[in-house]
Amino acid sequence: MNYISLGFFCSVAMELERLGLRKESSPFDWLISDFKGVIQAIDDKFEDFLEYDLLFQNKEKHEIYKNSKYNVHFYHDFDKYTSLEEKLPIVKDKYNRRIARFYDTISKPTLFIRYISDEELENGKSKELIWIEDNYEWIMQVLKSYNADNEILFIANEGVISDKIFIYNVEKDDNDVVARKPIEKNQELCKFFDSIQVEGREENIARYLKKEKSKKSNLKKVRKYVRKIFCKEYIHGRQY
Repeated sequence: MNYISLGFFCSVAMELERLGLRKESSPFDWLISDFKGVIQAIDDKFEDFLEYDLLFQNKEKHEIYKNSKYNVHFYHDFDKYTSLEEKLPIVKDKYNRRIARFYDTISKPTLFIRYISDEELENGKSKELIWIEDNYEWIMQVLKSYNADNEILFIANEGVISDKIFIYNVEKDDNDVVARKPIEKNQELCKFFDSIQVEGREENIARYLKKEKSKKSNLKKVRKYVRKIFCKEYIHGRQY
């Protein structure tokens, strides 16, 4: 069984990586995503995922771009000092590799994990949950079209409940809108993921720990500081 994050934010992929269950980067790992857009993109074979004319730059944080068709936000792929024209081919190459791996992986039994967003409400209920309940049959049809054994596991904040789908609820972190380590915050999820036996899990965990250690290096901080002083921010013609 493979395990893949479908968002809506980075911590789902980070949890799978921490647990040694994430073998490689997938397209939605480091994005902020709308679930309708996620399923649409999978069904569309990511046709317009990085289409130049669909990308809009965040007015306040110039390194962030949004795809207006799929409503996915790229937080970690572009930078504020490089034009979209110059950076886009590099980002496309990276995502083409991730997308190819994604389809190869999900052709084998896969458990998808989605943290349901409750940032937008309709009559006090998560708009994303309403969409999932209304479109659950289509969601499963898309995911299972690649392998009949593919399934999806939903996580959401406490209070996001449904009588149509099963949701693992987690308590939000203090002063936050989500739980940054959702699997750790639900005993059932902890037991389930701890019981999984996957080839190479120990090696994956060792790689994760090495990666976390490298994050503490001051070199990246110095480079970021130097660019801030000497480089001018790029302003794109289309913003949101």
